[in-house]
Amino acid sequence: MIRLAALGVTLILVVGLIGLHRLALSMLRPPRRAPGRTPDDLGLAFREWSVPGVPRLEGWWMQGGRTDGPVVILSHGWGANGGVVLPLASALRDHASSLVAYDVRGHGRSDEDVPKVSLRQFRDDALRAVSAVQADAPDRSVVFVGHSMGGAAGILAAAEGAPLAGLVLVATPHDVYGAMARYLSDKGLPGHLLVPLLRPFFRVQVGLPTRILHPGRALARVQVPVLVIQPGEDTRVLPVDGRRLAEAAGTDVAMIEGVGHTEVLQHPRAARLVQQFVAALG
Repeated sequence: MIRLAALGVTLILVVGLIGLHRLALSMLRPPRRAPGRTPDDLGLAFREWSVPGVPRLEGWWMQGGRTDGPVVILSHGWGANGGVVLPLASALRDHASSLVAYDVRGHGRSDEDVPKVSLRQFRDDALRAVSAVQADAPDRSVVFVGHSMGGAAGILAAAEGAPLAGLVLVATPHDVYGAMARYLSDKGLPGHLLVPLLRPFFRVQVGLPTRILHPGRALARVQVPVLVIQPGEDTRVLPVDGRRLAEAAGTDVAMIEGVGHTEVLQHPRAARLVQQFVAALG
Protein backbone atom coordinates (compact mmCIF):
# COMPACT_ATOMS: atom_id res chain seq x y z
CA MET A 1 0.00 0.00 0.00
CA ILE A 2 2.81 2.38 0.90
CA ARG A 3 4.59 1.51 -2.33
CA LEU A 4 1.46 2.23 -4.36
CA ALA A 5 1.06 5.56 -2.61
CA ALA A 6 4.70 6.45 -3.30
CA LEU A 7 4.29 5.44 -6.93
CA GLY A 8 1.20 7.64 -7.20
CA VAL A 9 3.03 10.62 -5.74
CA THR A 10 5.94 10.02 -8.12
CA LEU A 11 3.62 9.90 -11.12
CA ILE A 12 1.93 13.12 -10.05
CA LEU A 13 5.31 14.83 -9.69
CA VAL A 14 6.48 13.60 -13.10
CA VAL A 15 3.28 14.72 -14.80
CA GLY A 16 3.52 18.06 -13.03
CA LEU A 17 7.12 18.58 -14.09
CA ILE A 18 6.29 17.69 -17.70
CA GLY A 19 3.40 20.14 -17.59
CA LEU A 20 5.57 22.94 -16.23
CA HIS A 21 8.24 22.19 -18.83
CA ARG A 22 5.68 22.46 -21.64
CA LEU A 23 4.22 25.63 -20.15
CA ALA A 24 7.68 27.24 -20.03
CA LEU A 25 8.28 26.27 -23.66
CA SER A 26 4.93 27.69 -24.73
CA MET A 27 5.85 31.01 -23.12
CA LEU A 28 8.98 31.19 -25.28
CA ARG A 29 6.87 31.21 -28.44
CA PRO A 30 6.00 34.84 -29.19
CA PRO A 31 2.77 35.86 -30.89
CA ARG A 32 3.49 36.58 -34.56
CA ARG A 33 2.16 39.85 -35.94
CA ALA A 34 2.66 41.14 -39.47
CA PRO A 35 4.02 44.69 -39.63
CA GLY A 36 1.22 47.22 -39.41
CA ARG A 37 3.25 49.79 -41.33
CA THR A 38 6.11 49.81 -43.82
CA PRO A 39 8.78 52.43 -44.56
CA ASP A 40 6.71 53.49 -47.56
CA ASP A 41 3.90 54.53 -45.20
CA LEU A 42 6.28 57.04 -43.59
CA GLY A 43 7.77 58.27 -46.84
CA LEU A 44 11.07 56.44 -46.35
CA ALA A 45 12.91 55.21 -49.44
CA PHE A 46 13.86 51.59 -48.83
CA ARG A 47 14.72 48.20 -50.21
CA GLU A 48 13.99 44.75 -48.88
CA TRP A 49 16.92 43.45 -46.84
CA SER A 50 17.63 40.21 -45.07
CA VAL A 51 20.17 38.56 -42.81
CA PRO A 52 21.13 35.30 -44.51
CA GLY A 53 21.57 32.02 -42.72
CA VAL A 54 19.32 29.92 -40.53
CA PRO A 55 16.94 31.22 -39.50
CA ARG A 56 16.67 33.92 -42.13
CA LEU A 57 15.81 37.39 -40.81
CA GLU A 58 13.76 39.78 -42.93
CA GLY A 59 14.02 43.54 -42.75
CA TRP A 60 14.20 46.88 -44.52
CA TRP A 61 17.25 48.91 -45.53
CA MET A 62 16.19 52.57 -45.58
CA GLN A 63 17.97 55.49 -47.16
CA GLY A 64 19.18 58.21 -44.83
CA GLY A 65 19.93 61.84 -45.56
CA ARG A 66 23.45 62.14 -44.15
CA THR A 67 25.97 60.52 -46.48
CA ASP A 68 28.75 60.53 -43.88
CA GLY A 69 26.50 59.40 -41.04
CA PRO A 70 26.29 56.01 -39.32
CA VAL A 71 24.04 53.12 -40.15
CA VAL A 72 21.36 52.94 -37.47
CA ILE A 73 19.96 49.49 -36.65
CA LEU A 74 16.55 49.42 -34.97
CA SER A 75 15.43 46.34 -33.04
CA HIS A 76 11.89 45.68 -31.78
CA GLY A 77 10.69 43.95 -28.64
CA TRP A 78 8.95 40.69 -27.75
CA GLY A 79 5.95 39.86 -29.93
CA ALA A 80 6.48 42.95 -32.12
CA ASN A 81 8.14 43.51 -35.51
CA GLY A 82 10.22 46.02 -37.42
CA GLY A 83 7.19 48.14 -38.21
CA VAL A 84 6.87 49.14 -34.55
CA VAL A 85 10.21 50.99 -34.51
CA LEU A 86 9.73 52.83 -37.81
CA PRO A 87 8.70 56.14 -36.15
CA LEU A 88 12.23 56.40 -34.73
CA ALA A 89 13.68 55.49 -38.13
CA SER A 90 11.72 58.36 -39.64
CA ALA A 91 12.99 60.73 -36.95
CA LEU A 92 16.60 59.68 -37.63
CA ARG A 93 16.47 59.87 -41.42
CA ASP A 94 18.49 63.10 -41.64
CA HIS A 95 21.05 61.91 -39.07
CA ALA A 96 22.07 58.59 -40.64
CA SER A 97 23.46 57.35 -43.94
CA SER A 98 21.13 54.35 -43.73
CA LEU A 99 18.64 52.83 -41.33
CA VAL A 100 17.90 49.15 -40.87
CA ALA A 101 14.88 47.58 -39.16
CA TYR A 102 14.73 43.79 -38.95
CA ASP A 103 12.37 41.17 -37.57
CA VAL A 104 13.83 38.87 -34.91
CA ARG A 105 13.35 35.16 -35.62
CA GLY A 106 9.81 34.00 -34.91
CA HIS A 107 8.54 37.57 -35.37
CA GLY A 108 7.04 39.54 -38.23
CA ARG A 109 8.19 38.33 -41.62
CA SER A 110 11.22 36.34 -40.49
CA ASP A 111 11.42 32.54 -40.60
CA GLU A 112 8.51 30.88 -38.85
CA ASP A 113 10.08 27.51 -38.17
CA VAL A 114 11.68 28.22 -34.80
CA PRO A 115 10.86 26.16 -31.68
CA LYS A 116 11.44 28.96 -29.18
CA VAL A 117 12.64 32.55 -28.84
CA SER A 118 14.37 33.79 -25.71
CA LEU A 119 16.71 36.67 -24.95
CA ARG A 120 19.51 34.38 -26.12
CA GLN A 121 18.01 34.31 -29.63
CA PHE A 122 17.35 38.07 -29.51
CA ARG A 123 21.04 38.57 -28.69
CA ASP A 124 22.22 36.21 -31.41
CA ASP A 125 20.03 37.90 -34.01
CA ALA A 126 21.34 41.32 -32.97
CA LEU A 127 24.90 40.07 -33.45
CA ARG A 128 23.97 38.67 -36.86
CA ALA A 129 22.28 41.91 -37.89
CA VAL A 130 25.34 43.98 -36.93
CA SER A 131 27.62 41.63 -38.90
CA ALA A 132 25.34 41.77 -41.96
CA VAL A 133 25.23 45.58 -41.84
CA GLN A 134 29.02 45.73 -41.60
CA ALA A 135 29.27 43.49 -44.66
CA ASP A 136 26.94 45.80 -46.63
CA ALA A 137 28.44 49.09 -45.36
CA PRO A 138 32.00 48.37 -44.20
CA ASP A 139 33.02 52.04 -44.19
CA ARG A 140 30.21 53.18 -41.87
CA SER A 141 29.94 53.11 -38.09
CA VAL A 142 26.92 51.39 -36.53
CA VAL A 143 24.51 52.68 -33.89
CA PHE A 144 22.06 50.23 -32.31
CA VAL A 145 18.63 51.42 -31.17
CA GLY A 146 16.62 48.82 -29.24
CA HIS A 147 13.13 48.91 -27.81
CA SER A 148 12.25 46.68 -24.84
CA MET A 149 13.72 43.20 -25.44
CA GLY A 150 15.46 44.64 -28.50
CA GLY A 151 17.35 46.98 -26.20
CA ALA A 152 18.33 44.08 -23.95
CA ALA A 153 19.61 42.28 -27.06
CA GLY A 154 21.67 45.33 -27.97
CA ILE A 155 23.25 45.40 -24.52
CA LEU A 156 24.23 41.74 -24.71
CA ALA A 157 25.53 42.10 -28.27
CA ALA A 158 27.68 45.08 -27.26
CA ALA A 159 28.95 43.18 -24.20
CA GLU A 160 29.88 40.31 -26.55
CA GLY A 161 32.03 42.71 -28.59
CA ALA A 162 29.72 43.89 -31.37
CA PRO A 163 31.52 46.93 -32.86
CA LEU A 164 29.01 49.67 -32.11
CA ALA A 165 29.56 53.43 -32.02
CA GLY A 166 26.60 53.95 -29.70
CA LEU A 167 23.69 52.20 -28.03
CA VAL A 168 20.18 53.56 -27.44
CA LEU A 169 17.91 51.78 -24.96
CA VAL A 170 14.19 52.59 -25.05
CA ALA A 171 11.93 51.05 -22.40
CA THR A 172 14.52 48.33 -21.84
CA PRO A 173 14.36 45.96 -18.87
CA HIS A 174 17.15 45.77 -16.34
CA ASP A 175 15.92 42.27 -15.43
CA VAL A 176 14.07 40.34 -18.14
CA TYR A 177 12.25 38.02 -15.73
CA GLY A 178 10.61 40.94 -13.97
CA ALA A 179 9.48 42.39 -17.30
CA MET A 180 8.16 38.99 -18.33
CA ALA A 181 6.07 38.72 -15.17
CA ARG A 182 4.54 42.13 -15.81
CA TYR A 183 3.93 41.28 -19.49
CA LEU A 184 1.97 38.18 -18.45
CA SER A 185 0.07 40.18 -15.85
CA ASP A 186 -0.93 42.65 -18.57
CA LYS A 187 -2.39 39.67 -20.43
CA GLY A 188 -4.50 38.68 -17.43
CA LEU A 189 -2.22 35.89 -16.19
CA PRO A 190 -0.64 35.60 -12.72
CA GLY A 191 2.80 36.57 -13.99
CA HIS A 192 4.34 37.18 -10.58
CA LEU A 193 3.44 33.62 -9.59
CA LEU A 194 4.21 31.87 -12.88
CA VAL A 195 7.63 33.34 -13.65
CA PRO A 196 9.36 32.39 -10.34
CA LEU A 197 7.81 28.93 -10.61
CA LEU A 198 9.03 28.48 -14.19
CA ARG A 199 12.50 30.00 -13.89
CA PRO A 200 14.28 26.61 -13.58
CA PHE A 201 12.46 25.42 -16.70
CA PHE A 202 13.33 28.61 -18.60
CA ARG A 203 16.97 28.00 -17.65
CA VAL A 204 16.82 24.55 -19.26
CA GLN A 205 15.13 25.90 -22.41
CA VAL A 206 17.48 28.85 -22.80
CA GLY A 207 20.60 26.80 -22.12
CA LEU A 208 22.59 29.58 -20.45
CA PRO A 209 22.82 30.83 -16.85
CA THR A 210 20.69 33.84 -16.00
CA ARG A 211 23.76 35.88 -15.08
CA ILE A 212 25.04 35.69 -18.68
CA LEU A 213 21.76 37.02 -20.07
CA HIS A 214 21.19 39.74 -17.47
CA PRO A 215 21.01 43.13 -19.25
CA GLY A 216 21.85 45.17 -16.16
CA ARG A 217 25.00 43.19 -15.38
CA ALA A 218 26.10 43.06 -19.01
CA LEU A 219 25.71 46.82 -19.45
CA ALA A 220 28.51 47.41 -16.97
CA ARG A 221 30.85 45.80 -19.55
CA VAL A 222 29.72 47.98 -22.46
CA GLN A 223 32.32 50.59 -23.40
CA VAL A 224 30.38 52.75 -25.87
CA PRO A 225 28.15 55.82 -25.30
CA VAL A 226 24.68 54.82 -24.07
CA LEU A 227 21.37 56.69 -24.08
CA VAL A 228 18.63 55.39 -21.76
CA ILE A 229 15.05 56.52 -22.46
CA GLN A 230 12.33 55.44 -20.05
CA PRO A 231 8.57 56.08 -20.41
CA GLY A 232 7.12 57.21 -17.12
CA GLU A 233 3.83 55.32 -17.47
CA ASP A 234 5.33 51.99 -18.54
CA THR A 235 3.71 49.07 -16.70
CA ARG A 236 5.98 46.39 -18.22
CA VAL A 237 9.39 48.01 -17.87
CA LEU A 238 9.23 50.15 -14.76
CA PRO A 239 11.00 53.48 -14.22
CA VAL A 240 13.31 51.74 -11.76
CA ASP A 241 14.59 49.61 -14.67
CA GLY A 242 15.60 52.72 -16.57
CA ARG A 243 17.32 54.21 -13.53
CA ARG A 244 19.25 50.99 -12.87
CA LEU A 245 20.37 50.73 -16.48
CA ALA A 246 21.49 54.35 -16.49
CA GLU A 247 23.45 53.76 -13.30
CA ALA A 248 25.14 50.70 -14.82
CA ALA A 249 26.04 52.74 -17.92
CA GLY A 250 27.32 55.69 -15.88
CA THR A 251 24.78 58.10 -17.33
CA ASP A 252 21.42 59.70 -16.55
CA VAL A 253 18.05 58.29 -17.50
CA ALA A 254 15.88 60.42 -19.81
CA MET A 255 12.40 60.03 -18.31
CA ILE A 256 9.45 60.82 -20.58
CA GLU A 257 6.34 61.28 -18.51
CA GLY A 258 2.81 60.52 -19.62
CA VAL A 259 3.55 57.76 -22.13
CA GLY A 260 3.59 53.98 -22.00
CA HIS A 261 5.77 51.14 -23.18
CA THR A 262 5.21 51.38 -26.93
CA GLU A 263 3.77 54.89 -27.26
CA VAL A 264 7.18 56.29 -26.33
CA LEU A 265 8.48 55.34 -29.78
CA GLN A 266 6.28 58.05 -31.32
CA HIS A 267 6.89 60.73 -28.69
CA PRO A 268 8.55 63.94 -30.01
CA ARG A 269 10.95 64.14 -27.06
CA ALA A 270 12.15 60.57 -27.64
CA ALA A 271 12.82 61.50 -31.27
CA ARG A 272 14.79 64.61 -30.25
CA LEU A 273 16.84 62.73 -27.68
CA VAL A 274 17.86 60.04 -30.17
CA GLN A 275 18.61 62.65 -32.85
CA GLN A 276 20.86 64.58 -30.48
CA PHE A 277 22.60 61.42 -29.32
CA VAL A 278 23.36 60.20 -32.86
CA ALA A 279 24.48 63.68 -33.96
CA ALA A 280 26.85 63.94 -31.00
CA LEU A 281 28.59 60.71 -32.01
CA GLY A 282 29.98 62.57 -35.04
